[in-house]
Amino acid sequence: MTYEEAIKEAEIQFDVYESMILYNKDFEPKNDNSNYEHKIEFLKIAIEALEKQVPKKPIKKKMATLNKTPNAFSWESTRCCPRCKSNLVVKIFGKHLEDYCPLCGQRIDWSDAE
Repeated sequence: MTYEEAIKEAEIQFDVYESMILYNKDFEPKNDNSNYEHKIEFLKIAIEALEKQVPKKPIKKKMATLNKTPNAFSWESTRCCPRCKSNLVVKIFGKHLEDYCPLCGQRIDWSDAE
């Protein structure tokens, strides 16, 4: 099973539990929904964790950097995480160092990255 398939399965279960809660509120108001609510919270966490495992391409952004001369700057290209937008170390000695964002844990797909 792929991460994408697991996410879809978890989303289906999420929808089922939400439907059960809505049904109970409309037709069985005395029923306790805490078990369903607990499962929904679990599924939210599981889906978020699974989504971070699906590799996403880094976002290319330009940054202004100051030069040694006063009031002079140049534009440099960098990469940032597609989830949290934090800067990523692109390459050192020709090798990508970060397969995952160090801030949020999003898996990074460096294929076709400059």
